[in-house]
Amino acid sequence: MEKPSQQRRAETTVLSGRAQHSEVGSGNSFVPAADPGRLESRPNLRALAAEREVLALAIGELERLAELLQRIAKLEARLKIPRSMDNRRHKQIRSLEEELDSARAEMSGAMQLLSDAHGGEAGRLWLPGELERRTKDLSIFIASREQLLADLNAAIAAEEGNRLLLGACRQESDDLLRKHGLVPAQVPGSLAAAKRRLELIELEISQWKLRLSGRAGSAADQSVLYNAENFWEPFRRDLKGAARSVLIVSAFISLERTLDLIDDLTGAIKRAVRVTAFVRPPDPGRADCLEAMEILRKAGVRVVQRHKIHQKVAVIDQRIAWEGSLNILAHKNSLDQMRRWESRKIAEEIWQNLQS
Repeated sequence: MEKPSQQRRAETTVLSGRAQHSEVGSGNSFVPAADPGRLESRPNLRALAAEREVLALAIGELERLAELLQRIAKLEARLKIPRSMDNRRHKQIRSLEEELDSARAEMSGAMQLLSDAHGGEAGRLWLPGELERRTKDLSIFIASREQLLADLNAAIAAEEGNRLLLGACRQESDDLLRKHGLVPAQVPGSLAAAKRRLELIELEISQWKLRLSGRAGSAADQSVLYNAENFWEPFRRDLKGAARSVLIVSAFISLERTLDLIDDLTGAIKRAVRVTAFVRPPDPGRADCLEAMEILRKAGVRVVQRHKIHQKVAVIDQRIAWEGSLNILAHKNSLDQMRRWESRKIAEEIWQNLQS
């Protein structure tokens, strides 16, 4: 049965292994209307569900691929045996086999002598006690050599098994790498990107199901909570959709994060969007913070320094509000969260609070 075109488009993108946004799940998936209670447009939920299914399959395969690559690395390290050592083992086996053949032949003769009830030949060549001691020594020697031989054969058999396992792992990993269009070094990043995309799709689907069910209620009910990992994509999407104004309040500022966001902010300014940033005055000697503020000013951002601020908020077009614990202009790797509202009332409350 032929798959729906939307699912085919999702598979084409997701199974490339890069977990990029497909045609059916990227871009501005919804646009809030002036009336908060009415939906102006909504995403294709069936398409998002199809992409979610494909992503889940891809994540499972990428996790298997990551596991295979780790196993291959361990097997290759274990099988890095010099050829000289391999030859030495085979020589040891041949030598042990020759020693065992000789000892077993002597043991057989000694046992034959001991079995002579009258002493016969044994009496002329060996004293009875000496013959028994010799037989005992031969038994110990043979047992030790047999153990050494068994250990060497077991080691060789284990190596051969590891070689077969390595070949099977390489074949399976090569098949998965070709399927997803990846090289081994790209697997961790692609897996992480696919997981982030799946999380965003789950959030978007749950948000819209809540709204469409008529259970959204107040603006607070329509908010969505994000963590430091999945915050940046929807926030950048809001920046790209800004039409009139962007306000960012970040108690701290860093050069690294400013450079990361400058293209999005510059893009908004080129669309005649007013961009304002509230930050604390940097500590003395923090030349990097001063440089970051200068970069913002040159791009056209209005930078306002205000003592004692500790808010972490953003307001876009007076209708989208972000608030939480993440410093938008300074975040690096701390564990934070941000909540997003589509509410003119909440956006106005945040703005008024900043004026006080």
